Amino acid sequence: MSAGDTARENYKSARDELIAHIQIRDNVLFIYLGAIGALFGLALGSSARPDLLLIIPLLSVGAAFIVAQHDGLIGALSSFLIDEIEPFLIEIGESAPQWDNSSALKEYSSRSVSFRTAGHMVFLEAPSVMALGMNWKAFNFPFPKGPLWWLGVVFTGFAMYILLNNHTWRKSLKGRVAWRNTTTE
Repeated sequence: MSAGDTARENYKSARDELIAHIQIRDNVLFIYLGAIGALFGLALGSSARPDLLLIIPLLSVGAAFIVAQHDGLIGALSSFLIDEIEPFLIEIGESAPQWDNSSALKEYSSRSVSFRTAGHMVFLEAPSVMALGMNWKAFNFPFPKGPLWWLGVVFTGFAMYILLNNHTWRKSLKGRVAWRNTTTE
């Protein structure tokens, strides 16, 4: 197998993995939202047990970790394609445009990272804030409600930190790309 064949195979493999991680990240969000819907339905249904919602911040921080991990890997794979595979392919005379380094993506990428982060904040943080707000009187209860409420506050803040940290890293990654002008090549 030639170096060009290896590079093309690596390109295809990395693109396939990137797409798989996008699907996994989105599936995690769907599962999380389903669990949140079920918890709200159970907590606010006929039994009216809003304290059940105190589990949501724990789910939120877990989902934030998983979503940020997959989103970070998507960024790393994209960087690999742009910074390592594409220059090699150009060097051996194969300069077909790549989506990851295209003018079209360049125009959209800053908005894309910001919109994705905003969406993650809404889907992952809003239910936690609502759950804590609906149980606000529990902040000074004895064990287990009081400590669970305060732990929920910590988990909600930690989930926000994870998402914002991932946003900052992805934004810096997009800023380091030496965007290729594919419209003139």
